[in-house]
Amino acid sequence: MSEYNTKNYTKQGGDVTVIGGTLEFGPDAKVVNLPEASKTSVGGIKAVDNLEDCGATDVAGVNAFINNYLLARLREAGILKD
Repeated sequence: MSEYNTKNYTKQGGDVTVIGGTLEFGPDAKVVNLPEASKTSVGGIKAVDNLEDCGATDVAGVNAFINNYLLARLREAGILKD
């Protein structure tokens, strides 16, 4: 009996592929039909819309921008967990 165990495989019927190891794309690889990114997409890539530029002129301002604005937006989008 073989001791070989694979982490990446396609289930019977071909509808589901499980990636339990590393998925590596070569230099000429393409990904097609990937769902568009949005704040609400489920199973796709989530994104944050319309982030403002940081207008801070000192370290304290940058820190406040990150803590009070950027991290809050990432949490709202479901990208960052508390």
